[in-house]
Amino acid sequence: MQYGNYMRNLSTPLILAIAVIASRLPFASRYLFNMDSVQFALATGKFDVALHQPQPPGYFLYVMMGRFFLLFTKDENTAFITVSILFSALTVVGVYYLAKELFDTESAVAAAAIAITSPVFWLHGEVALSYAPEAFMSVLFALLCFKMQKGEGRLYWAAAVALAVSGGIRQNTMVFLFPLWLYSMRGLGLRRAMASFAIFGVATAAWFIPMLHMTGGYGRYSAALKAHWLDANWRGIHLSWIAYNGRYMAKFLLYGLGAALVPLTAAVYFQMRGFLRSADPARVLFFISWMLPAFLFHLLIFTHPAVPGHSLIYQVGLFILAGKSLTALSSAISVKLPEKPGLLRKTIMYPVLAANAALFLFVPTQFSYEAVKGHDRMVSEYVDVVKRIFSPADTEIIGNNRFFFGYRYAMYYLPEFRAHDTTVLSGPGGPHVLGGTGRITSMEKNIYFQPGTRRFVDFVNYSKSEMSGMPPGARFISLPDDNILVYYESIGSLHGVKRIASLLGKG
Repeated sequence: MQYGNYMRNLSTPLILAIAVIASRLPFASRYLFNMDSVQFALATGKFDVALHQPQPPGYFLYVMMGRFFLLFTKDENTAFITVSILFSALTVVGVYYLAKELFDTESAVAAAAIAITSPVFWLHGEVALSYAPEAFMSVLFALLCFKMQKGEGRLYWAAAVALAVSGGIRQNTMVFLFPLWLYSMRGLGLRRAMASFAIFGVATAAWFIPMLHMTGGYGRYSAALKAHWLDANWRGIHLSWIAYNGRYMAKFLLYGLGAALVPLTAAVYFQMRGFLRSADPARVLFFISWMLPAFLFHLLIFTHPAVPGHSLIYQVGLFILAGKSLTALSSAISVKLPEKPGLLRKTIMYPVLAANAALFLFVPTQFSYEAVKGHDRMVSEYVDVVKRIFSPADTEIIGNNRFFFGYRYAMYYLPEFRAHDTTVLSGPGGPHVLGGTGRITSMEKNIYFQPGTRRFVDFVNYSKSEMSGMPPGARFISLPDDNILVYYESIGSLHGVKRIASLLGKG
């Protein structure tokens, strides 16, 4: 009898996990998705944060997971996509269990279904990025903390380990989740609280020390981290920057929840009007301490317009609230239609799920399958054209550290060519640029061309009308996709490169 109940309880999460895997496998990207993906891939061969393999702050455990799956896939992109798909399935299961703890089984199923069909979450199950693992660690840690708040204090050690592991995957995750941890420990007592901090410290050291060792020591690591923060992230806090961040966060939220935003907004409205039952203050504080730190950071400090995955750490909480909103609204309406409450819930839920799936599968947006297909197509065209027209004997590749199709793509997909970044970085050893060949990165104090080099190639995502400012002698090769051009010119007219090289020389 107990075995039968156990199997019934397990069947729903198992079905949800299978649904995630089945919906992700057919649409997985064939090429590394952006510069971060390429740097994760390069880090499986040589881990060195100072060389941006991967970029600071390090993502040590995520890279090690990719290195593990590489043993079976023999391809870095496939290895990291395997990680993304598996953690997408685990995230949905985690959403189900946490929503069930917070509310009820019907809300849990609705929340999990919303997560499965969320365009932003779906996208990150198809590409080689670390946001699906981060989403899982967020919901797992929240589940452990909520159970602690309900009186299961014996889970203190599991929460401490989970927080440390989340930092090993993405260091910012444990910073954003730290307030929830403190809030959840308030009833543990001094002894368990001190033990929690000790376990957290040991578990963090277990990945942090090897990361420092592979990077060449704390001094080299800290210099790279400080430089990356100042160069790439810190803009100060001012209204124009908050408005910029807020615009993209709203976009990510719109496509993260999709049609589920309608019942969530309606539920918030009815809650404010008092038409629904008052919210439990303890649960309100739970969601605030869980979701607000990451939300405020991305609103006030940094949001990348091309990285919707940053929002998943708090969007998993919104999936749960949207699931509860959907069932709460249907229950409120069914008071007037008591004979068919189940049909009413399906009438509300199914269109939401269908609309979200259609958004990902058929609507060409930044968060859709078309974005994955289009990116794969462009990488394939770029690599094919360069290999077919140019020779590594007399051609080198120049490109700044653009998020898409920068010099990192050349280093990975065209390893026979020598590639150079043109963005001056600070960090260990002073100003430098990164470059290399054969997928081996090196720091360069200056941009040096090999003997026999006569031209360079760059990859740009501009129309010809926007290329009027190119140096004299620039030539363009139109690729099959519109507005994607490769240009090259005589090495004697590399005005921009010479200028950067002179600046580096002075540094």
